[in-house]
Amino acid sequence: APNLTLSFDGIPPSTNHAYRNGAFGRRVLSSVGAAYKRDITARVTQEVALGPPMSKDRGWMVWITVTTSILSQGWPKKAKNRYKTLDATNRIKLIEDAVKDGIGLDDSCTLRFIIEKKEGVDHTLVRFWDLSEGDPLE
Repeated sequence: APNLTLSFDGIPPSTNHAYRNGAFGRRVLSSVGAAYKRDITARVTQEVALGPPMSKDRGWMVWITVTTSILSQGWPKKAKNRYKTLDATNRIKLIEDAVKDGIGLDDSCTLRFIIEKKEGVDHTLVRFWDLSEGDPLE
């Protein structure tokens, strides 16, 4: 079982919607990105306060499942591909940043990162395993 499981309605905005071009060519959070990050940071902080401590001295496996509509309508006659274009890796940056802000666990502690997408109602599931307790995939 994971050490911590976070469950959120909806899916993260893509980096194209979460960030905008700021002054001097810098990328800054958009209002959509800032609102999402604020909400997820608060939820991460709350969940971790109720559970076991998350040590920065350990290696972690993080498994993110993004559930949304992934099937192309009109396949195979009208659509070129069975699956919609949905870059799941493009949507995890805000979750990583919210986890860092909420509990101080940044991506330097993530030794294995798994991202998957599934067909269904918009939902995001983030699970953490302490790899010092053994490899959950073995």
